[in-house]
Amino acid sequence: MEDKIINKLRYSLKDSHKYKSSYWKNLRYSEDLDDIYGHFGFGTFEKKTLIRNLAHTFFQYLIYGKNLFKMSEFKILKNFYDKFNRQIDIDSIKHVFTFNFLKNKIGNPQSISVIGDGKANFVTCSYLNYPHSKIFSINLPEVLIHDYLILKEYRIFREDEISVVTNEKDLEGSQKKLFLISPDKVDLLQNIKVDFYANLCSFQEIKYEDIIKYFEIIKKHKALFYCCNRRSKILPGGENIVFQDYPWGKGKNIVEGQCEWIKKIYFFRPPFIKSYDGPHDHKLISYNDR
Repeated sequence: MEDKIINKLRYSLKDSHKYKSSYWKNLRYSEDLDDIYGHFGFGTFEKKTLIRNLAHTFFQYLIYGKNLFKMSEFKILKNFYDKFNRQIDIDSIKHVFTFNFLKNKIGNPQSISVIGDGKANFVTCSYLNYPHSKIFSINLPEVLIHDYLILKEYRIFREDEISVVTNEKDLEGSQKKLFLISPDKVDLLQNIKVDFYANLCSFQEIKYEDIIKYFEIIKKHKALFYCCNRRSKILPGGENIVFQDYPWGKGKNIVEGQCEWIKKIYFFRPPFIKSYDGPHDHKLISYNDR
C-alpha cells in the first residue's frame, strides 16, 4: 500500500544535500533508507535479545550506577520499548537523563520542537513524558524517513495526525500531533508559536549558518531552548563548530555547564569504556523577556 508520508519525505531528498555539512557529506548511506536497523551516523536502533540486554545493562550499571534504573523516565521508556522489543542503548540513556533533567524546569509545554533527532529517540520521549504536546521534528529527510518508520511501528500517531510540512497549511489542523520538517521548510515555522526547542548532539555536525537560522526562530518565539553539544568539533571539511560561538544572544541562562551524563561511552569490544571525544556542554536558556 502506498505511503503518502514516505513519498513526501522522499521528494524532499532532492534538496537535502544543500543543508549537509562536511560531516554528513562524509557519511556513506546504505541504498536501503528504509532499514531502521542501519547505522548511518545518526543513532542506533537495536533489537532486544537476552544476551544483548544483559550486556547493555552491565555497562550502564558500571557507568551510571543503580540510580539510573530507578528513574521514572527510564522505567517509562523501558516499558514502552519492551512492547516493541527495542533495546535501551547508550543513545536512549542520553534521553533518559535529558528528560529527567528537564523535569520541573520547562513546565508543561504545549508544543515541543526537536532539531536533529535520531531514530525517533527525542520524539518518543516527548510523547511519553508530554503526551498532550504537539511535536515538531526538524531534520534531514533521510533521518525523518527512519524516524517516521520507527514511529509507524510504534503506532502512537495515526497517519492523519502526522504532517509532512511543505507549506503553511501543513502546520494547521487541531488534529495534527506530529510535524516532520526538512531544513528547506524550516522558515515556515516563523509565524507559529513553539514553547520549547531542543538540540542534542547535532548542532556540532551542521552548518553554522543553519545554526544561526534556528536561533533566529527560537528567539522570535521567545521560547525555552535546551542545547547539549560537544564543546568543539572539527568536521571533515575543517569547520570548527564551537558551543560558545553559537549565537546565544540575550537570554536568561537557567542552567549551563558541562553535561554530567555525556562523559563516558561503552562498546562491546576493547577498550569497552572510554571518554567521549571531547567534553559536552549543555545549556537551558529562556528567550522570554517578560
